[in-house]
Amino acid sequence: MPYEYLCLPSIKHEKKLPVVLSKSEVWSMLQGAKLLKHKILIGLLYGCGLRCMEARSVRLQDLDFDRKQLKVVQGKGKKDRYVPLSVHLIRGVKKYI
Repeated sequence: MPYEYLCLPSIKHEKKLPVVLSKSEVWSMLQGAKLLKHKILIGLLYGCGLRCMEARSVRLQDLDFDRKQLKVVQGKGKKDRYVPLSVHLIRGVKKYI
């Protein structure tokens, strides 16, 4: 059958807003982590908005401290993108290195 004769209803998707943590909640989450590696990982996930697999694939060559950017390689949808790095996160990464 030709496609113009098919009249299927569209699928309704629920649009939910993400949960955003307050400054005190983020601070307590960072204080709860004991190792510097865990604090940096939490900072990358929340501060840069990375997904779990994107945070796992971060390499030293993807960090650009001069431009304060992180290159996310092959993220969701197999797309590359740049995300900003905060000064505090840069300081923590340099200390970890």
